[in-house]
Amino acid sequence: MAAVAAGALRGRQSTSGYGHKHTMVPRDEVEVLIAGRDKYLSAKDAMAFLGVGKNQFNLMQEAGMVAREGTSSDLWN
Repeated sequence: MAAVAAGALRGRQSTSGYGHKHTMVPRDEVEVLIAGRDKYLSAKDAMAFLGVGKNQFNLMQEAGMVAREGTSSDLWN
């Protein structure tokens, strides 16, 4: 998990004897992340709720009708 490796998320990583990386994140940290996610809709969920496609949704974002939080979007995932 890149967030743990970068120090942005509390946790630890270890490597097994076979070269597999294992990431462990404390349960309370996960609960905080889950609670934070409940505040936001994904782009896909917002499009479904509004009944619009990607192009219409992009136009709505450009017009300032839909706010985008953060720098990444799951619109294309």
